[in-house]
Amino acid sequence: MTFIKNEPIIKARPAKRRKTNKIRNLKLLLFILIVLTLIVIIPYYLFVPKKEVFKLQEFEMARVGVCDFIITVPGQGTVVAGEETEIKVPIDGTVVKVNAQVGSLVKKGDVLIELDYEQLKEELTKAEFQYAKKIREKEQLMLEHERELKQLEQEIEDLTELYEKAKEQLPIWEKLFELGEISKAKLEEEREKLDNTYKSLIDTKDLKKFTIKQQQMAVEEINAAIEEQAQVVEELKKNLRFTRIRATIDGRLIDLSVKVGDRLNPGSIVARIINDKSFMVVGEVSLADINAVKVGQPVKIVVGGYVYTGQVTSIAPVARESVVEINVNFDQVPEDLRVQTSVSLEIQVGVLKNRLALPRGRYLSSGQERFVYRIEGDIAKKVPVNFGIVNGNYIEVKSGLEKGDLIIISSYDNFIHLDEIQVNLEGGLEK
Repeated sequence: MTFIKNEPIIKARPAKRRKTNKIRNLKLLLFILIVLTLIVIIPYYLFVPKKEVFKLQEFEMARVGVCDFIITVPGQGTVVAGEETEIKVPIDGTVVKVNAQVGSLVKKGDVLIELDYEQLKEELTKAEFQYAKKIREKEQLMLEHERELKQLEQEIEDLTELYEKAKEQLPIWEKLFELGEISKAKLEEEREKLDNTYKSLIDTKDLKKFTIKQQQMAVEEINAAIEEQAQVVEELKKNLRFTRIRATIDGRLIDLSVKVGDRLNPGSIVARIINDKSFMVVGEVSLADINAVKVGQPVKIVVGGYVYTGQVTSIAPVARESVVEINVNFDQVPEDLRVQTSVSLEIQVGVLKNRLALPRGRYLSSGQERFVYRIEGDIAKKVPVNFGIVNGNYIEVKSGLEKGDLIIISSYDNFIHLDEIQVNLEGGLEK
């Protein structure tokens, strides 16, 4: 039996040929990998920015130190006069002269306004005449009283003498009656004469007392009339003085509301004067801050860029529209200050002792008070910081830094986008 052998259509390649193909495939794969790598690396190299290196050559720096911070409460206020007076007209009259103008500096006693006084002078002359007349009437009355009293005293003296004589003679008349020398009717006549003389004496003494009382009443009446007339004279003299309306304090005239020819009524206000040496501030503090404010606390008063000192003198007991009114006195009143000037107040309510601090600088604004660049060797790293209150040229460091840390305090504007920069320490100026 014969077997037929099946032969393959494609003949098998030799083993050496298969090895060559494998190497070729590996080379192709390697080439593809290299191409892919170049496709990724070249664009990255060309288009992705390299890490920026910034070197700061010249700058200011400072170390974190320690200082005390004054706690302040802000406020607003207005300058007012500590002493202000209104000038009122005490009498009616017509203005004949004005001797001052608004803004003038005046002294106590200076004549500001003059009123017409001719009518008052005429009235005063009449009143003085009436006063003199009353004085003369009193003098005449006193002379009459003196004469009347002398007459009564003489009558009393005469009656006393008659009474004493009659009293001495009565025993004689009684003896004569006993001897039968006189009648009983004669004795009774003498006794009646004695009684009548005594009664006349008593009546005259009573009349004297009554006359004295009457005279006293008349004197009191004339004295009252004289006193009343004296008051009229004095009032007219005072009114005559009031025709010269004068400044009552030293100061500055801030209001003068009259002119020549004006008719003024008693009590009307014609001028206002402030004592420009006794200015004070009426201020306002928010209700949220007022509990920290106490009488006697020192205050910085900022007026148009100038700083003055003072202290709290009073605090209103009640709030008004979420603010509380306070009064502040100047330690020394500044020159050329004007009323109604607006001021800012910084009230010192406490002190924070031994707090970390940095000098204030442009770094605060450029760093938005949120971070600083701390120098470590020849590099400076951005560090978040929590700042606190400001005291003069220093700001409190609440957290983020340690005492002795060296900080860039000049502007960060050129490198604020970098977390780390290089620094040339030789170009740094330490504050």
